[in-house]
Amino acid sequence: RGWTKQIHSAVAATASGVDATWQHIESTLKPLPDIDSIWVLGRLECGKEPVTGRLEIRNLQLQVVSSEIFPAYAALTASASRSDDGKTAYLIVFNKHPENDIEATIDIKGMKYKSARFWQVSNPPLNAFNTPEQQLVKLIVDGEVMPMTKHEPLTHLFPTRSMTAIELVR
Repeated sequence: RGWTKQIHSAVAATASGVDATWQHIESTLKPLPDIDSIWVLGRLECGKEPVTGRLEIRNLQLQVVSSEIFPAYAALTASASRSDDGKTAYLIVFNKHPENDIEATIDIKGMKYKSARFWQVSNPPLNAFNTPEQQLVKLIVDGEVMPMTKHEPLTHLFPTRSMTAIELVR
């Protein structure tokens, strides 16, 4: 797909060691159909000791492959469950898009809601994780009531890089 596309993808090839002999290293990147370019990047990982040297690429071959094409993944995904009595539905929605908020309509067929609340963890950096010193991934909405109209499906704006839990009560 190329690193600059939405999803950021790459392929790696690892050599067995660093020495003065030529090594054959091969790897395959399976791009999606909307790719407009590919960048070739060489990176030498050599441990703690500094290394000097030269990286040469000889006989680089790019070949159009007509094998399987990976479809783009949905940036908005969800999972739902309901209470044993069927009166409450629970929905977890992930917006995996790295840059865009996504508005979506929530309409569970056969269920009319009288109230809805939501909890949201949102917008951490793509490589975020929490440590005792720094909390990058945070709960930013805690049980807030969602505005509803009587005869319309529920619409919500899911922020970029977010997880939203929604509780819908009949």
